Amino acid sequence: MYKVLILDEDRGSRYMLKRFPWGRYGFEVLDEAAGGHEALAKLDEGRADLVVTDVRISDMDGMDFLEALHEREQRPCLILLSSYNDFEYAQQGIGLGVFDYMTKPFSAEDFGQMLRRANIYLQKTHCSEEQPTRMGFDMHAEYLLNAKEKELEELLFKGSRNFLEQAGKLEHATAGLPAERRETFLVGILERLYHAFDKKFPWVKNIEVKNLEEHPDRMDGSKDFFTHQIRELFSFVDKYDLANEQSLLYSICRTVQENIEAELSLNAVAAKIGISSDYAGRLFKRRTGTNFIGFVTRTKMEYGKLLLESGRLKNYEISMRLGYSNPDYFRQLFKLHTGMTPTEYRNACRRKIFR
Repeated sequence: MYKVLILDEDRGSRYMLKRFPWGRYGFEVLDEAAGGHEALAKLDEGRADLVVTDVRISDMDGMDFLEALHEREQRPCLILLSSYNDFEYAQQGIGLGVFDYMTKPFSAEDFGQMLRRANIYLQKTHCSEEQPTRMGFDMHAEYLLNAKEKELEELLFKGSRNFLEQAGKLEHATAGLPAERRETFLVGILERLYHAFDKKFPWVKNIEVKNLEEHPDRMDGSKDFFTHQIRELFSFVDKYDLANEQSLLYSICRTVQENIEAELSLNAVAAKIGISSDYAGRLFKRRTGTNFIGFVTRTKMEYGKLLLESGRLKNYEISMRLGYSNPDYFRQLFKLHTGMTPTEYRNACRRKIFR
């Protein structure tokens, strides 16, 4: 098991931390200290793999303690605890090898999840000890970002507005990184969040085609790029009530997706979920900003694109499959939606495939 040193000048805090079931996560408490100098002395006596330290220690500045650890030949994994929601310290700590940080009070579940990530980190760093020069700033920073990435994904799918706050704090915490590395990390997080979102709700990208034409692949020279993309992503969760599968709005959207080849009238969809068509129409318009028929048409046109790309059906067969008995009407709708006729779109797909 990995050895842990607890540093906190408050005896009660040390007691509660020692009572935590460390063994479940592959750790055991080696020792405890009430001050920075005492902790450094105990680290000289025996190796600790993980140091859990409060930011505020009275006998020396927290950052001085971190600098002292950073200068040691054997650097333990570091977790900062603070009673203050002070991300300036966390930001400074990134450059001094801090793996993660947590603000008191925190739940046992959150602390346990952080220890799981720390365990994985230690396994990887111990495997790389023959190359200690590669275990500096970038590795610690990368694990800090990866540690928070899963948390962001969970908050996003819960529809929690804390998602926006935590994303902002994460972005702020990376301010100390070199510009190129910071851009790579932030864009990587955006790409993976978008990928997870598309995997869970693939139809949203089809409906919001104007806003989600491409995944983010660069910071685009804007200091607000990350914030804008994060807010855009969250807006779709809020817009379609994606966090609540029992909601009426989500039920309307799901019914449309599941019956895309049927004739989808508002009356039919409302009847399926047990509400009046008038109420369903007003609810949909108020929450999404578009009318139900427009939503259905856009959904059908996107599905039509997939059928055209497959190359297995003729245009009139696709029209019938989508519920349009008049192929000319389907052609008009498709061109209005894509700027191309079905035939032009099919040919464009062929050129793209065989180029």
